[in-house]
Amino acid sequence: MPAFLLDLALPDSLAGRINLALSKEGTMNEKKNNEPVDRVRIGRIEAAIWKNRGENGAWHSVTLSRSYKDKDGELQSTESISGTDLLLAAEVMRTAFQRCRELKS
Repeated sequence: MPAFLLDLALPDSLAGRINLALSKEGTMNEKKNNEPVDRVRIGRIEAAIWKNRGENGAWHSVTLSRSYKDKDGELQSTESISGTDLLLAAEVMRTAFQRCRELKS
């Protein structure tokens, strides 16, 4: 998936600056093959943005996940967010909210 990096300044409590990855796919990929239209990721926290269609038109929903490595070193994903990741999750969701607004227009 093509992506670009945006250097995002966060509060000192988040240890300075981190990379925020946003895909450029936008509206080109509507929930075909069960794929999100966009993703927002900071570190191991990711929001997937999904385009939905209903009687009242199109709308977007967001799922949040955290990646981790299991005891065998295999990459896994969970919907459980630890306390230490809550501020990152909030920033990911804030950015996903903005992206949903962009996709709507």
